[in-house]
Amino acid sequence: YFLSLSMDFNRETFKVRVNKFLKQLIDKEDDVHLSLNSGKSDFALCFLIHTLFLIGNTEILKSKRLVWINKLEQNIISASTKNLNSKTFQQLLSLTISCLIILDNPKNLIIKNFCLKLIPKNINTYLNKIGADLGRPGSGNLSMFVAIFCIYLMKYYNINLNDKINSWVKFHKNSMNHYGFWSNKKYSNYRYSFFQNGFHQYEIFNYLNFHDFPLENMQKNILNLQDKYGHFSSIPGGTACHDYDAIYFLTYKNKDTNIKNNLNISLEKIANRILNIQHKDGGFAESLFVRPLNLNKFLIQLDHINIKNKDGRNERIQRFFANLRPKNSYIKNHWLDYKLDWNETNIFNTWFKILSLAKIDFYFNNEVKHWNFLNFPGIGYNGK
Repeated sequence: YFLSLSMDFNRETFKVRVNKFLKQLIDKEDDVHLSLNSGKSDFALCFLIHTLFLIGNTEILKSKRLVWINKLEQNIISASTKNLNSKTFQQLLSLTISCLIILDNPKNLIIKNFCLKLIPKNINTYLNKIGADLGRPGSGNLSMFVAIFCIYLMKYYNINLNDKINSWVKFHKNSMNHYGFWSNKKYSNYRYSFFQNGFHQYEIFNYLNFHDFPLENMQKNILNLQDKYGHFSSIPGGTACHDYDAIYFLTYKNKDTNIKNNLNISLEKIANRILNIQHKDGGFAESLFVRPLNLNKFLIQLDHINIKNKDGRNERIQRFFANLRPKNSYIKNHWLDYKLDWNETNIFNTWFKILSLAKIDFYFNNEVKHWNFLNFPGIGYNGK
């Protein structure tokens, strides 16, 4: 459907272009750079390993396997000198776990010990503390990380943490709002933050085969936020992360759905859009509509507010004003001390855009052979 009717999508040609970009990010020391102009980054190494695995480039993964296993270990040791409880460290640790699984070296005592340190005595107390039940920003990530650490120890070290996992599921089931997510009050209108934050818990639900949530309703609400270009973000032009979060739910297996046609049209639209915004170098950027600011982009940003649609409207208005501030002329994040241009191709956006396409391709064609998905919870897992 998606590939035959709407466009001529040659997967191999697409992958060749991506591969060209990925190879340029690896330097002579086998370190990986976030973008072609940035410095090296521990996170970029993880993003690259995931991307190579997803598109099936086993050649590079095999040739760099030992050197990258060593780097992953050294990177996590040096990151541990800062705050172990921080989102930054836990994100790097969970990405490192899946990278080691990809590199066929899952068991690692250093990783095991960090996981043991980070699993709280009482899961409920911890989830309350981070505000998982309130949908506090970042709580979805932290909630997912702790479940990943438990599952890793259960799967590879046979440590019995069933009680902790059961408590985790029960906590989220009991604190879920009527939208199927978590928030600090009853919002009368739907918000982007629901699925952007709550996506992380669903990665775990999916792995554990937990299906007690209002899926069709969740999909309808997300469909209602899709903009005219196909994106699902309060930021005009998408962002790989927000689009992926939405696509994750829209491609969720739902046999008895009444909205299949709407889902097909929506997914086809965003798939076409992603293919159309691949840069000449083969990579993808955060957004094409934010900078450099000119009249055309300003008008696109203004139009994006879409005042008629109450769902997510406040967030779009907030983003509109935030995007105009000089401090948001660049993107800054914890992966690297570097000012990333909004339209600068980088490994994170490239990974997420390809993952989005792979999910949609799998949804329509149900053939895993074109893409490699992880058999471990976290970003890149696609159901058993």
